[in-house]
Amino acid sequence: MGNNKLKAVLEQIIADFLPQKCLSCEEFSQDVLCSKCQTALIAMPLHCRTCSNPVQNFGDLCGRCLKYPPVIDFFAAKYRYGNKIRDVILAAKFAHNRRALDFLSLTIKDLAFENRADFAFLDEVFYLLPLPISRPRLQERSYNQTHYLAAELAKEQKITLVKHFLRRKHRLPQSEMESRKARKRNLRDAFYVSNAAKTELNGKNILLIDDVATTFATISEAAKCLREECSVKQIAVLTCAATVL
Repeated sequence: MGNNKLKAVLEQIIADFLPQKCLSCEEFSQDVLCSKCQTALIAMPLHCRTCSNPVQNFGDLCGRCLKYPPVIDFFAAKYRYGNKIRDVILAAKFAHNRRALDFLSLTIKDLAFENRADFAFLDEVFYLLPLPISRPRLQERSYNQTHYLAAELAKEQKITLVKHFLRRKHRLPQSEMESRKARKRNLRDAFYVSNAAKTELNGKNILLIDDVATTFATISEAAKCLREECSVKQIAVLTCAATVL
């Protein structure tokens, strides 16, 4: 049994027999966040159709996206990125916490359902892609949390999941970059696609899944690669949380 599977089994045993704690405030709670911390989660405000800039009307593009046409066609996030949801995302990303992963999986599923009525595009997705991490980063962590989120959504929505069409070169962590410009420079040409992707994704609608969008540099670079290398038709992006730009 692999380390991740063994850890998941042990976590389930602990969850069944021992009291659990909130991942944010550490008060006893069987839920990943206690009721107080769940109440403190901040929903995303009404935002631009293709980024997280606030707008007045649903479906509008913000001034920046009107001036500089984005590489994605639709973006949605469930929560505003902040302390409580950050604690859950970090636990999922770096600690392989199953409770956190399940919470984020439900968040992505809810987000897809909420937006299905307003954007028919989500009913026409051909392929679902998790945002990849580099091979050294994958070996270091032993898993990619976005694979789990994407796989759970793919099963529920019956969308074809492709994990290895989009790939990522190894770069310095974005958290070490001091400015938005430095983040963009660090990510330039950071993504590439497999030979199979160039054929399979051509002219198709794509749904990209990530846990969080902060500066949109990573998402934009990944989408740019898919457009240039695969000539995809449309790209939608769902994330659990986002920074309001």
